[in-house]
Amino acid sequence: QAAVADKRESDGELSQKDAQQKLTDDLLGKITDKAHKIKAKRWFWPVASAVIVIFVVLFIQFNSVIAAQIASFISPGDAEGQTIIVGTGENQPVSDGPRVIIPKINVNAPVTYGLSDLSEASSQKALQNGPINYPLNGANATPGQKGNTVILGHSSADVFAPGNYKFIFVQLNRLAVGDLFYLDYGGKRYTYKVTQTKVINPNQIDQLNLGAEKPYATLVTCDPPGTVARRLLIIGEQISPGPNAATTSEASNVTTKTSTTITGKPKTLFEQIFGK
Repeated sequence: QAAVADKRESDGELSQKDAQQKLTDDLLGKITDKAHKIKAKRWFWPVASAVIVIFVVLFIQFNSVIAAQIASFISPGDAEGQTIIVGTGENQPVSDGPRVIIPKINVNAPVTYGLSDLSEASSQKALQNGPINYPLNGANATPGQKGNTVILGHSSADVFAPGNYKFIFVQLNRLAVGDLFYLDYGGKRYTYKVTQTKVINPNQIDQLNLGAEKPYATLVTCDPPGTVARRLLIIGEQISPGPNAATTSEASNVTTKTSTTITGKPKTLFEQIFGK
């Protein structure tokens, strides 16, 4: 009996040791698993941080392309004091100040005339307030004059750039031959019918010289929106008031300082910082 009792006591001790060992192994297993997970996270967070940084950098640099595509679904984009246009004609009330009106894409924006400096920096500053008259040699007319009246506006810009007209011409590529647009100038409304659309390189300034036989107006913006690769020209001939009454443009309208390329979208934040 004593031997049996000793055996039972020994089995009990072994059973207790097995239970303790099992508990120890379970705890070690859980600790090891936890350590592996923590170690894995140490790899994850640097990678995730790098991905986020890259995304932010790409967004800052190329947000104008993304924003332009989004703005193309918003008519006509970001414009202060925008008016929904139901119809426009020469007999309707004329704006107090110069404006460009494009019913097809719901644009009604102020236009700045009389710039004496068309350098990149000066043009970009003026474009913050809306499209600008962009007179060049051979294309220095104003509405009502023979020759070409050039109106330049943004189709896109950096979302961080100042101004309320960054996307005013984003839908300009929807215009086709036969469409109408209007320029309010000097208390009169001038009506133009689109006769031609073309895409040119930024340095092909000579393409804006249409001669001085007729009164023209050309709307200009970057193409495709969000890039500075090309320039879209929407060329129209004046049909009202009668073009025969148009006067001859004066050479004094030409600005004294111009660029060798047609102004495009503003520089991105990184381009401004690094001077690209």
